[in-house]
Amino acid sequence: MVKINVLGSCVSRVSLLDGITYETGIADDRLEIAYNLDKQNVVCATYPPAFTRDEVKNIVDIDVHEKYAIRSLQQNLNKDTMDLLYNSDGEYVITDFMDMHMAHAKYRDTYFATQALEFYRTNLGEKYKQDIEMVRFLELPEEKWLYRVDQFWDQMMEKYDSDHIILNRFRSNSFYLAIDGCIKEIPWDRFHGPSHPIPELNEATRKLEEHIIRKYNPWVIDLSKYFMGDENVWDNVQGAHFEREFYRETMDAVREIIFQDGSGNWGTGVEEMLHKKCFDKPRFFQEKRRMLQDEAGYKLDIDDAIKSLEKFRNAGDMLWVNILDKLYMRRLDDARIIEYIDRYMNEAKGII
Repeated sequence: MVKINVLGSCVSRVSLLDGITYETGIADDRLEIAYNLDKQNVVCATYPPAFTRDEVKNIVDIDVHEKYAIRSLQQNLNKDTMDLLYNSDGEYVITDFMDMHMAHAKYRDTYFATQALEFYRTNLGEKYKQDIEMVRFLELPEEKWLYRVDQFWDQMMEKYDSDHIILNRFRSNSFYLAIDGCIKEIPWDRFHGPSHPIPELNEATRKLEEHIIRKYNPWVIDLSKYFMGDENVWDNVQGAHFEREFYRETMDAVREIIFQDGSGNWGTGVEEMLHKKCFDKPRFFQEKRRMLQDEAGYKLDIDDAIKSLEKFRNAGDMLWVNILDKLYMRRLDDARIIEYIDRYMNEAKGII
């Protein structure tokens, strides 16, 4: 049995569940969760606590119903993240930087993660709300916070070598497949709050990930750039909730990294093979992908898909390859689709 620590968000946690959001544990009997350190920002983790342990222990939630959310919030407030991860009996850490998109709390001279704003719905949050401001580190100059990212990972590297850290790269979604079969832009009036990831920070996230890759040489899974949200799977289509196929592909890459069993799909690496430990090629256009039948019944508006394919391709967005795959896998008997497959398949296969 191999134990894994999750230091990140649903982007990585749901991947270990093979995309089944309501399950627990890991979707592989050979693997076990050591710690699930949810939404625990690595920059905040390096700062001292804002409150006493007694104050944190006596948190009363106002309308937070999930016990795990309060537990994670207490870990954040007590600054237990580094100690828990350092002293864990887990062999691997899988991490993502979705949390860096989220706003965090600044209180006096320290910062803390709020567990997706649950803090503000507690008695402690109510008590101190007038003294707290919200910040996003990725919107600040790097010199104000990047050294603390290094501080965090320098300590972790005393325990985990580079072959036991898995960086699951994150790109916030801008689009999703709607139940009506059309590809739509995420309605940011509903999903653009302080606790949501936002596409405007994708470039800053990319730079941070490249810094981590160059300095610490972890395993890399770089698949999120090919996928969008999916209303067939999530009623909350905010930027961190992907198609189920993304999570399955990511889980296969995790299996390949740990067990080297051929289940993952090797890619070419990052920036002209600078980094050799990278899975960055989804298995599009392969008809025997796992559980593909679950998604075969989803609606897909062909005219809308073709229009979206052209839009994303012209913009240099890898989502166009995803859409071509959807057309290829589901609607081969349509003359319009055959035309686009003949036109773009070689280009798409050259990318993946």
